[in-house]
Amino acid sequence: MSDSSRMSILEYEREFLRLSRYAKNMFPTEKEMCDKFKWWGLRDEIHAFVAAYECKTLVELTAKAHKMESIIKDRSKNFKKERMKRGRSSPLPPSSFKRLKD
Repeated sequence: MSDSSRMSILEYEREFLRLSRYAKNMFPTEKEMCDKFKWWGLRDEIHAFVAAYECKTLVELTAKAHKMESIIKDRSKNFKKERMKRGRSSPLPPSSFKRLKD
């Protein structure tokens, strides 16, 4: 799952479930399966959100991960829209930068 940083949560979930069929002895309980899902390949920003969540089922955990992925996508879209409105590539207007004194 080395490419998981590029995968969507749905793609990661599908790949995880596909591969987990061959390694049932690695996670005999639902909790262990949740732990592996969290630690094996979630992107950092999503992992930080779900790591604090104590899941009871993989379904709960993946729902949380999907929600966080959606939030990240929405924020990214909004950020890009704001940049386009300003007509700048910089997220901050030039007046917000402090001048360095020599």
